[in-house]
Amino acid sequence: MGQFVFLTRSQTEEIEPSQNLGPNQLLHIGVFLIANDTARRSRYRRLYQPLIESLNGVKMSFIIGKPSRVWSGIIKEENRIYSDIITLPIEENMNLGKTYSYFSYMHEHHSFDYVMKLDSDAILNLPRLLEVLPITPEETYMGRHAVKTNFMLGYGYILSKDLVQFIAKSSHAKKNQKGPEDQMLGKWLAKKKKINQWKNYINLKDKVVNHHTFKYLGSQLHANQIIMHKLKTDEQWMEAAQFFRDTWDVSTNKTGD
Repeated sequence: MGQFVFLTRSQTEEIEPSQNLGPNQLLHIGVFLIANDTARRSRYRRLYQPLIESLNGVKMSFIIGKPSRVWSGIIKEENRIYSDIITLPIEENMNLGKTYSYFSYMHEHHSFDYVMKLDSDAILNLPRLLEVLPITPEETYMGRHAVKTNFMLGYGYILSKDLVQFIAKSSHAKKNQKGPEDQMLGKWLAKKKKINQWKNYINLKDKVVNHHTFKYLGSQLHANQIIMHKLKTDEQWMEAAQFFRDTWDVSTNKTGD
């Protein structure tokens, strides 16, 4: 496929953009969902596969806990075809250690400059994210800062490889996995040093939002957004997918419908 081009970058952007996407293993995007959510996996593939194939060093995987006996064979066959499902060695959960297990797995089995966790009811404007990733993957914790806290909201956030390694080797994180996963991540990382002293603590602010039907952080679609969250209906997901897809220069217009 041809070289990727992003069409709609703002000329008044606050965040200093990266000038180099770095080595081949740049970014891993882990979409958190459950084994039986086959429809959503199919939508993500149809939306992102043409785009990711036009990039170097970017991979998207679906992160699940151990499937039931009924679903085990289905997942095995699906993964034989697509090779994009990571089954963690834990029972499926949201706030009982799945995030810790994910980052530990990524440290043990892969080497990416950046590792992202993304909710399954969110759409990522991937080209926009790539523009603002720091050139050097060091002490990077990127997302939307929750006001008066020390963590990024769990809609979607990115860690550099040194912080992924820190979590994987942290006895504190291993012993303290239970609790709201985004808050627990902030607590784990605070054990390294004060977060506001890090080199790349990047608050994306209004580039990470909820669908406009939600009062908290609700917003209409905008080309400079990086994550649109709380897409709770098929219509909302399709609308956001088509909106962002129309700003990407790839060879297909499929949106996951």
